Amino acid sequence: METPSLAALVGEVIQLHVPFLDSGKPIDAKLLAIEKSGLWIEYIAISQTALAKAGVRIAPKTLAFFVPFSSIALVYASVDAPTLSESLLP
Repeated sequence: METPSLAALVGEVIQLHVPFLDSGKPIDAKLLAIEKSGLWIEYIAISQTALAKAGVRIAPKTLAFFVPFSSIALVYASVDAPTLSESLLP
């Protein structure tokens, strides 16, 4: 099994745990870019909130948000390997 890398996931939807977003629940976000200090993501819920606060229904461009690594508790990604439930094994 190859170790996953963030660089390989650019353009993909990843799962993040960012405590200050969405009441601390894990979120699904598209990974747009990686910088030394954090990630650029596209996250629909924040986009909708930003549009509502601005009083507009549509933005001419996709909104991108920067999340510093210091604010990210966990990143989830799928790898090409099976997952077993140890509690269900004999």
